[in-house]
Amino acid sequence: DAFRFTFVADTCPAPQLPQYLRLEQHPVSVTVDDHTARIEGTKTLYPHQCDSTAYLLSTRAIGPRATSAAFEFVPPSSGCYRVDEFDPESQRNCILGEADLTVEHCLGKTWQGSISLRKNGAQWNTVGHFPFYAGVPGKVTSRAKAGSNPAEWVADAFRFTKVSDSCSRLPYSALMTLRLIGIDLTDVKLPDGQLTTNTDQRLAFHEAVVDAAGLSSSQVRLLGLRAGSIIAEFEFQGEKPVMTAAVKRVHEALLRHGHGSLEDKLCEAATVGMEPKACRAWMIRTTASGGWTTEKTNEEADEIFPVSIWISIGFAVTVLCILLVLVGFYCVKRRRRAKARNEAQSSNGKEDIEATSKEVKDDISDSASTATPDRVNCCVQTDMSGDIFDLDAMSVPESTSENNTGKQ
Repeated sequence: DAFRFTFVADTCPAPQLPQYLRLEQHPVSVTVDDHTARIEGTKTLYPHQCDSTAYLLSTRAIGPRATSAAFEFVPPSSGCYRVDEFDPESQRNCILGEADLTVEHCLGKTWQGSISLRKNGAQWNTVGHFPFYAGVPGKVTSRAKAGSNPAEWVADAFRFTKVSDSCSRLPYSALMTLRLIGIDLTDVKLPDGQLTTNTDQRLAFHEAVVDAAGLSSSQVRLLGLRAGSIIAEFEFQGEKPVMTAAVKRVHEALLRHGHGSLEDKLCEAATVGMEPKACRAWMIRTTASGGWTTEKTNEEADEIFPVSIWISIGFAVTVLCILLVLVGFYCVKRRRRAKARNEAQSSNGKEDIEATSKEVKDDISDSASTATPDRVNCCVQTDMSGDIFDLDAMSVPESTSENNTGKQ
């Protein structure tokens, strides 16, 4: 109906703040069980022979009734995640074969491979390390291996644990599984298959193992608590010799019993808020993972940069190319126009020069002709007296001229 927010102090109580800060520094892994998986085909809702060693003691995705199961995961932060797989133990009443896996990660990338369900059952087995981005869903899809008997396929659970900011550098991890008997999860009301939301209980388990291992709080992570009495799964991260020695110290501490022992502290952690109960604790198994460094490749660089960035870069390059083409086209067109204009001006100037030259020649021809006129109709002075005679009146007979010539 309503919520009320009341200011009570400038700061929150000091004892609680460091606890939440420590939990924030150690994010829990995310486990996806077949109860929440998207199963293609028919989901098994009745007890099955494989339930006794299955995760949370039940199986839902079993062939041949079910054909595939998709385990979806939304990473809380970006980085490199270890993907672990859990399947029941293959035995006489639960015969298992092989499975094909498809891991969708890193903004559209996929990895495909196959795993054997015949060995290392009833425990977590590492599939690989893959980059994921915060808020971008990832998914693992499991189905019967192509060509195998679909009745020998089962998909139980997958776990996603962030181990590093980049898959090019993976710290050495020692995975350790402890079992407590004498008390069950139902007694302390812990949610099955995930870490409890009870801060005190989470910190109690964590601090008990930190003290026994002789490591810092940041090097120890509590990955999960699950049914099977109580099964607590821890991860130690650091240099291999240091982590190996830490696992050995925890193993030796579990061999001691009585007040103040690691076993006693774990039993107290399991019964937070209840009357203390006696229980027994021991180490089930330890496995190692990671511990290598690889040079960054172009493929990893592609994974680091989101697809949106590459799309933006491609769009910018395309726009730039279009602009360059338009500018080039404009320059070429402008140059052609200038050339045509210059050619037109040059042609007009030549025609003007030729016309002017012709006119000048015509003028010169008219004023300086060497042809003898038929007759000159003008008055000229022929002697020193100054008298002017008309040439028309001065006619010399041709015969006289010829006679004079003959006489000579």
